[in-house]
Amino acid sequence: MYTIGEIAKMTDFSEHTLDQRLLYYQEYRKKLEIMLASLESNLDKIDWKIDYYQKAVETGTEKIHENSPDLYDLYFKKETDG
Repeated sequence: MYTIGEIAKMTDFSEHTLDQRLLYYQEYRKKLEIMLASLESNLDKIDWKIDYYQKAVETGTEKIHENSPDLYDLYFKKETDG
């Protein structure tokens, strides 16, 4: 994987490095897609927690969640089973 500085230097060589620059951006895009998927998964979990605590605060107790699936069942178990 090239650094941004190396990519910038490659542009000085014009067409001779087109394939290398294309590969760099294709690989960089793949890395960003992986990072984005991880961030979206974390946002889902945070949304669950916000909803959980919002309902608990509104009712004054966490007991309303006693028979509900917990975060592990909804997200972590799914990730390990999937």
